Amino acid sequence: MENEEINQHILKEFFNNNWGSPQMVLSSGSFQCDRLPGYTIVMDGSILGCVTFVADEQFEIISLNSVKEGAGIGTELMDQAESYARSLGYKEVKLTTTNDNLKAVRFYQNRGFRVTDIRKDAVIEARKRKPGIPEYNERGIPIQDEWILVKEL
Repeated sequence: MENEEINQHILKEFFNNNWGSPQMVLSSGSFQCDRLPGYTIVMDGSILGCVTFVADEQFEIISLNSVKEGAGIGTELMDQAESYARSLGYKEVKLTTTNDNLKAVRFYQNRGFRVTDIRKDAVIEARKRKPGIPEYNERGIPIQDEWILVKEL
C-alpha cells in the first residue's frame, strides 16, 4: 500500500525502530522518511517493510527496510518503486548506501544496480547533521563513505 495510506504515527515509529529516527541524512539531502512517498507492506497491523523515494530531477530511493530478510519483501518493494519510476518516465533509479553495508550492495547488485560513485567521508559529514549515525557497524567496520548505485530501467 502507498505510504500516504499508513497511519503517520505507526510509520514514524517504524523508522524510529529501524533507523533510529525518520530523518535520513545523505549527501543528496536530508529527508523525513515518514513524510516521503513510497510503499509499505503491512500484515496483521505490523509493518513488514517500507521503501521511500523522491522523484525530482532523478528518481532516488531514500530508504528500504524489511524486517524479515529473505522473504521477498525488499524485492517486492523495489519492484513497486521501479515500476512507479518507469510510469513517470524515469530511465534510471539511484540510491545510496554506506561502505559497510555489503549485504545491501549484494541485494542491489543482484537486482541490476551498479556502483557508479563513492563519496569518500560523506557519512562523516552527515554525522555532523545527524550525530546519531553510528561510527561503526555491528562488526566493527567504520561507517565513513557513501556508495552510489544506479540501475537503468
